[in-house]
Amino acid sequence: MSDRHAALEKELRQLETVNAAVSDLIGTLRTTRQNIAITHEATDDTQKLLNKWVQILSQTNFTRDILTNPHWQLEEEEGYIESRLQQEKELTETLASLRQDNEELTRKLEARETKRGVKRPRTPNTKR
Repeated sequence: MSDRHAALEKELRQLETVNAAVSDLIGTLRTTRQNIAITHEATDDTQKLLNKWVQILSQTNFTRDILTNPHWQLEEEEGYIESRLQQEKELTETLASLRQDNEELTRKLEARETKRGVKRPRTPNTKR
């Protein structure tokens, strides 16, 4: 019986060693998971910083190109902006006029259809 007892004692020590190794492995895996999360967060932050740096660099290059271009003049750029604003104003006025004409034509069409006794579903006017 003492041989059996010694074998059981030996097996118990081996199991305790395996359990300690598994516990260490679990601890290492938890630490690794935390380190991966930290690395992921740092990578995201680095990506955001890199994107900002690219924007700054792009703006710097654009500004440098303008400053080194001997043919660029501020007045020309401002004139372009003014002409675009005027064009937008004219287009807006034209659109308003066309909408008014459309509403008037729709009323006339509905009046004609009413005289004829034709009823059609009324479509809502789209105003923007």
